[in-house]
Amino acid sequence: MTVTLAEVAARAGVSPATVSRVLNGNYPVAAATRERVLRAVDELDYVPNGPASSLAAATSDLVGILVNDIADPFFGIMAGAAQSALGEDAAGRAGGTGSGAPGPGPVPGNWPWSATPAAPPSAN
Repeated sequence: MTVTLAEVAARAGVSPATVSRVLNGNYPVAAATRERVLRAVDELDYVPNGPASSLAAATSDLVGILVNDIADPFFGIMAGAAQSALGEDAAGRAGGTGSGAPGPGPVPGNWPWSATPAAPPSAN
């Protein structure tokens, strides 16, 4: 079962806003209160909900790419270039592996998903 910010607040005897302030570190909180909140976080194994945080902040670090024709190799190359431009920290945001590690890389001949197209047939 997922633990909510409100449950952490109830355990620590503070408001949800105080829990948020402690976790975000963006507002001064008394040391004793901070300790109670962090103890409640540990006891309940609270993990912040990333999508909920993005909704509340009205921001996201997701990148979407819309293409006209997924079978056109141009768009695969452009998506790969966009992912490279975003850097290694962008894995998972632009079709990366989501693990932070680089993906397996292009597979020759597995067009259009590789950056290296298969050799064209000979024109004999």
